[in-house]
Amino acid sequence: MTPDPPHPRRFEFSGKQAEDILHSLAKKSFLREFCYLNPKRRKPNGVEEEICDLLVLFEEHFLIFQIKNIRNKGNDERYIRKTYDANIGQLFGAERALTSSIEPIELTNDSGGRTVFDPKVHHKCWRIAVGVGEDGKMYHGIVSDEDRIVHCFDRSLSYILNELDTVLDFLDYLTARQSLGTGTFPPISFENCREQDFLAFYVSHGRSVDELRGKAATQHFMDGYWEDWSASTNAETRRAQNRPSYLIDFAIDNLHRTGGGDYLKLVLPLARLRRYDRRIVAQEFFEAREKSIGRPTGYVRTGTTKQVSLTYVFAFFPRELSRETRNNWLRTYCFLARGRFRTNALVYGFLAENDNQKPMTLDFCTLNHPVWSPEDQLQLEKLCQDNGIEIQPEQVAETYSEFKPGKKRSQK
Repeated sequence: MTPDPPHPRRFEFSGKQAEDILHSLAKKSFLREFCYLNPKRRKPNGVEEEICDLLVLFEEHFLIFQIKNIRNKGNDERYIRKTYDANIGQLFGAERALTSSIEPIELTNDSGGRTVFDPKVHHKCWRIAVGVGEDGKMYHGIVSDEDRIVHCFDRSLSYILNELDTVLDFLDYLTARQSLGTGTFPPISFENCREQDFLAFYVSHGRSVDELRGKAATQHFMDGYWEDWSASTNAETRRAQNRPSYLIDFAIDNLHRTGGGDYLKLVLPLARLRRYDRRIVAQEFFEAREKSIGRPTGYVRTGTTKQVSLTYVFAFFPRELSRETRNNWLRTYCFLARGRFRTNALVYGFLAENDNQKPMTLDFCTLNHPVWSPEDQLQLEKLCQDNGIEIQPEQVAETYSEFKPGKKRSQK
C-alpha cells in the first residue's frame, strides 16, 4: 500500500465582509501565486490611485476582481442592480487604467513575486464581480456590454474554486459559462439556477455545457444537481483519482514558502498543468515509487511532460541515508536530467524513501539552468564516472527514462 499523497487544500471564504473574501482569494486560493491585492498606479500628476480590489496575472490572461458588500434588507432588486452596476463600472475603469497606462505598472505580491503589467503580454481580460449579500439571496450570472463580458458571483464562487482548483480549469469554466449567451441583469440563463448546480452539470458532462444550449434555464431541471452529483459514485471516483495529483500542489506550496527572485518563473510551468495533467504526472511518481521498493541503491526516474516544457526527477533512496544525503543526491540527478533533456532549462525534483513505511518524507527542489555548456557536459560525465552511473544520451521527445545508480553512492 503506497503511503498517502498530500491532501487537497479546501478553500473557504472566511468572514462575512468583502474584505474577508479578498483576503481569502489572495492568500488561500490556488490563484494566490499570481494575485496582486489592491494594485495601484501613478497618475500623471504623481498621485497614486487604486486600480481594482484584486488583479490576477497568468500568462496572456488578466483577471480583474471587484468585490462589494450588498447590505439590502428584503428583496430590493433595484438596490442590487445599482450595487452591481457600480461594481461593473469599476471593472471597466480598471481595465482602461491597465491597458492605457503610459507608465509601466509595477506589481509585487505577498510572496515576493514581482512583475510589470504589459498589455502586449496580458491581453485576455476576465472581469469578475462578487457580491456579498446579507439575506442569502443568490447574486450571480453574466452581464454584457457590447463585447465586454462580466462574470457575477456570490459566495457560490467557493464551490468553483474547490472543484476546479487550477488556474486553467477555472478559466475553462468561465469560457463555458459565458458561451451560453448573455442578457440583461439578472441574466435569463442563470435566473433560477444555482451556480453550484450549473457547476455540477458542467463537471459531470465532460466539462461541457453543449446540452444546455437552447434550453430555458428558468425551468428548474437542474434543481438539486449539485447534491446529487456530490453524493454520486462518479464524484467519489473522480476525487480518488485526483488525490495523487496534489503532489504538484505540494511543490507549488514549497515554492510559495521559499520565495526568491525566480519564484514566479519556477511556479508558472507547474501552474500551467490542469488537474488532470497533474494527475498523470503524479501517477508516474507513485508508480516509480512502487518500482523502487527493495532496491538497495535506490531508484531514479526522470522525464518530461507533453503539456508544458518541464523536466521532472523522481528519486527514491533508502531511509537509512540521512535526509541531507538524499537531498544532495536529488540535486545531482536534477543536474544529470538537465543534461539529458536539453530543451528544458527547468528541472523539478521530487524525493521520497523507497519503502512503504509511514510517514512518507517528501522533499522537493528545483534547478534553473538556462544554458547547457561544454563544461557542464564534462561535469556530468565526471559525476557519472565517479559514482558508477550510466551516461544516457540526450533525449528531446516527451518520455521518461530510468537512471541506473551504481554502487558507489556515498553515505555522507
